[in-house]
Amino acid sequence: MDLDNTERANLRDAMLKSFSFDGLDLFLQDHLDVELARSVGTAGGNDIVFQRFIIWAEQKGKLTRFLELVAADPELPHLLQIAKELIAKAQAAAAPGGGSAKPFTVSGRPVIDRDTLWQRVKTLSGPGANRVMVVNGGVGKSYSVWMLSYLCFGTARLVKVDANDADIPITPGSLASLLAIRLWDTSNGAEPDPFALDSRDSKGLAIRLISRLSVLQTATWLVVDQLDLVNLEQESLELLARLSKAIDAGECPNVWLFLIGLDPNRLGPQVAQFVPVDLVTRPSRADIDSYVTWFARSVNSDEPPARLAAAIDELDTTLQPTPSYADWEAFHNLLRDKCGHLASRIPL
Repeated sequence: MDLDNTERANLRDAMLKSFSFDGLDLFLQDHLDVELARSVGTAGGNDIVFQRFIIWAEQKGKLTRFLELVAADPELPHLLQIAKELIAKAQAAAAPGGGSAKPFTVSGRPVIDRDTLWQRVKTLSGPGANRVMVVNGGVGKSYSVWMLSYLCFGTARLVKVDANDADIPITPGSLASLLAIRLWDTSNGAEPDPFALDSRDSKGLAIRLISRLSVLQTATWLVVDQLDLVNLEQESLELLARLSKAIDAGECPNVWLFLIGLDPNRLGPQVAQFVPVDLVTRPSRADIDSYVTWFARSVNSDEPPARLAAAIDELDTTLQPTPSYADWEAFHNLLRDKCGHLASRIPL
């Protein structure tokens, strides 16, 4: 990755707000096996040393990995935005034909084969676009939240609700109360919870929710996850259907709704036929190849193509046609091992 002078200055300033010399040295030793003094010396103040480090990292092919690491660290908020911008620039440049590209990592997590979700969410704000989306399929649906958080960062507030946190049985009242707690923090007990009344009145509860959502001043992405892990009563499905119709019709102009793990047909024909569904499937070998090839390029690996291909084949065979949680865990462990070898110049 090559930066211009303005990008280097912005990155250097963010690093100065985030690290002391010793702090950066420890971070680099822990994560990149790099000693700051040995790599760029100690002459000059931190601004000079950090500038030399940025140039050194560019030349050694370590800058992209450094940016991914700092972007994934919640204790380095000053670096998050500039790191994301520079990572996006590098990934766009690496994409065929250039242009806007799906990230290969989000918060340190690999993103493989989510092109459909990326494209659909990128068009959500367009004229006439849907404002409600369902994510369904096999293991890995909840992983979508990381991409959503990446896409809305700096432009919208992301509110994630796990359906199995609602009081059982999951009535419209318990579901509406959970949504309200996450959206407006109604849990302080200062006054009665307006959504705890008439717990099975899906129509009345939906009207109250829609009324409050319609006046939200902040753009909000509302994500309701784990809907496939709970027993939703019919009235609760009616609540979600009414909410979906109102949001998709633009009655709540600053709200977008993502339902993860719910069969859209359970929302009724008036909703199901219009709601786009992102189906989570097993990544293909080509998807795995794209990720590993990108990672090898990002760390300037000189691994021979034949060994890269063998590693990709090994990763591909680790995943069953319909992967279980155990299959995904084994895959990510192996992927982390292969990427670690590439970053450390250890032969695959």
